[in-house]
Amino acid sequence: MFRTIFGKQLTLYLSVLIISFFVLGTVLSQVIRQYLTEQRIEFLRDAGGKVSEELGRWYDYGTVDAQQLVNQYKNIQQYLSISEIVLNTDMTIFILSDDITLDKSLVFNQTELEPLRRGSPVVLKDGLSGVFSNQYLIVGYPVRNNGNLVAFTLLISSVADLDKTIWGMYKDIGLCLLIAAAIGFILTYVLSRN
Repeated sequence: MFRTIFGKQLTLYLSVLIISFFVLGTVLSQVIRQYLTEQRIEFLRDAGGKVSEELGRWYDYGTVDAQQLVNQYKNIQQYLSISEIVLNTDMTIFILSDDITLDKSLVFNQTELEPLRRGSPVVLKDGLSGVFSNQYLIVGYPVRNNGNLVAFTLLISSVADLDKTIWGMYKDIGLCLLIAAAIGFILTYVLSRN
């Protein structure tokens, strides 16, 4: 194959195309993954601040009706496509989204959540060690009432959606590579005949 002009040109053109598409696809997928992750984290931060503020207002009424809060959280969960966990100040579960299967007696004593106890928001890109088996984006916010910490809320978003988007991009890049290889084959054949 390398003895003819056609073979040499075909090998050269297709090698350049394959290497270029591979490098371009890898770089673009990492850039897009980073962008989508940061965009989702920003969305969770905005939602977390609003949810935390709203939950703090519930504590202003003196008593917190857990069933009313659960109904409110279900509405938020459906609207925002996220899961939620509300923790008491002792880091035990107060409210848990229906789509999360955790033991209600679980105590969240992970070091990653330590800033929450000090009143600072937390952003975890790789999930929570020892709690979830899959990778999740987690944003935690302290809930304050009259300046006192009364609870913590964790907003959780799956990384699987991002992976689906990236996988779709890989398929598109592969299709473009096949089309470019076919065009390269045809052009090489035509140019080597003249």
